[in-house]
Amino acid sequence: MPRRKRFGVTSVDRYQLKAYRVHYMPGIPEDLVRAVASNQTSAFTAGFGTFNRIWREKVVPILEDEHVPQMDYAKYRGFMNEYLSKVVVKGTTAGEEIIRKWTGLGGDPSVLMRIAEELNMLKVKHEEHGG
Repeated sequence: MPRRKRFGVTSVDRYQLKAYRVHYMPGIPEDLVRAVASNQTSAFTAGFGTFNRIWREKVVPILEDEHVPQMDYAKYRGFMNEYLSKVVVKGTTAGEEIIRKWTGLGGDPSVLMRIAEELNMLKVKHEEHGG
């Protein structure tokens, strides 16, 4: 089994190096490539901490309470990411649509509903504070 990747002290540097390699091409000024890689890295790190904290503090306790096997956690993390992005943050998709999709992908509907309810509370708190 491959080693699990974790966000560590070198993750940001490694991500920035990869971004630099992706954008570097002969003829493009190196200053511009560095700036793009830096901006891309900033965008990457800005969302990671928040989503990871929500995962650990809100979703994992639900999965543990529902006795979901850890081998299924990735499925529920994918659901959380999509639900947060499309329903809570952007508001472009109905929550029921995302729940229906992930139920079709093997998620337990009652667990998905509990997670969605918890994530919707984040939306309410965000709106209450004028964000």
